[in-house]
Amino acid sequence: ANGRGTTAWLRAMRPHQWLKNLLLLVPLVAAHRISEVALLATALLAFVSFSFCASSAYVVNDLVDLRADRHHPRKRLRPLASGALSVQQGLGLSLVLVACGLGLGAIVSAAFLGVVALYYALTLAYSLADSPTVKHCVVLRRTGGDVEMQDGRDQWWQEVVEGKSEDAGTCPCERMDSE
Repeated sequence: ANGRGTTAWLRAMRPHQWLKNLLLLVPLVAAHRISEVALLATALLAFVSFSFCASSAYVVNDLVDLRADRHHPRKRLRPLASGALSVQQGLGLSLVLVACGLGLGAIVSAAFLGVVALYYALTLAYSLADSPTVKHCVVLRRTGGDVEMQDGRDQWWQEVVEGKSEDAGTCPCERMDSE
């Protein structure tokens, strides 16, 4: 894990995900004030602030999921899972990104800093804690790799449907809030 090339560092930051933060420019466009330099500069600072905090959270999530990601067909290619960046480099990158993101947020305004800090805290909570709202998870064996499962919550699909006939009735749909 030399991490010397900028490619691994940038890939870990997932800049393609920053596009959604361009929504911060919508009010300026809608108000026909995008050409006002001071407002545009503030909006761009807010964009970079959110983007850096989001990137920091992505790196933390990759660190938390490191063992599982190493066995995933696509995620194993991410910089931390592949070893292109070390755990120490990932921790350092995450800390620098959140410090810069929150620092830029403070320049925008105290209110914006509060919003971006809350966003970061909620995103970290998602990454660091087991979801208390998930009661059961059915896992399909198809990765060929190890899958970390939580006793009492996770069940193999193959075991759930084993011995069941197709005409045994239907399973009612359950509404879920998810990505």
